[in-house]
Amino acid sequence: MYLFFKLATLVFLGVNLADGVLENDFDFDPWEHSPDLPNGFFTLLRIIVSLTGAYIAWTLFRVFGRATSLAVVYGAIAILYQPIILVEFEYRTWLWIDLFVFLFIALESYASFQIGKSILKSIGNERVD
Repeated sequence: MYLFFKLATLVFLGVNLADGVLENDFDFDPWEHSPDLPNGFFTLLRIIVSLTGAYIAWTLFRVFGRATSLAVVYGAIAILYQPIILVEFEYRTWLWIDLFVFLFIALESYASFQIGKSILKSIGNERVD
């Protein structure tokens, strides 16, 4: 489930970023959404990213028994994207936030994968790729 949340978040953020970059929306009206994506897409984006952040923050808190810096960052992502009380920025600002969150989750996922792979190799599982 952990991996599903991360992949769904990366897909939705990637679609939003690709739409913003390909359509050159950086000169767009700041209070409107992208003309190519329906408003429901952004609601779904907020729900998926906030659930991902909350789930990963809670999982990290349970595993380590305290609020690690990674858990705090994921908790902040969950609060920023939560769909109940909307945090409003200009569309251009949201594109930058989406880019940073996308890169953070992608790089953190890659680092977690590499750490897990090295742990499995160290305990004798040689078939780890």
